[in-house]
Amino acid sequence: MNVHPMTKSIGRCTSKHKNNNIESKMDVMIKLYESIAAEQSVRGAKKKLDARDIIYYDAQKTVGASNFDKRSSEGKALILAKQIVKGEKLLAQRGYSIKAKRREVSIGMARLELQDN
Repeated sequence: MNVHPMTKSIGRCTSKHKNNNIESKMDVMIKLYESIAAEQSVRGAKKKLDARDIIYYDAQKTVGASNFDKRSSEGKALILAKQIVKGEKLLAQRGYSIKAKRREVSIGMARLELQDN
């Protein structure tokens, strides 16, 4: 079984129907971040997304209609941990660099910060 080093969770879900929406979910998330960055630059803030703009990869949640945290004004998103690798590639194609931080590993969470290049 595959264990992702960021979350140390065992990848049990290998069925096709759970993985086929990764790119569209990433597109939605990237649009969200781009709108946040535009908002910040209008307000005269620095162009980098700051520490509040963090993606949450939650290994213990299922991705469904509520995979994005609607309460969050900072643009937090919940995405399955097994999508991290594919997500990193997609984000790199869009020109974002990713800094990974290992925190809250005990509850299966890994925080990744997005920054503009």
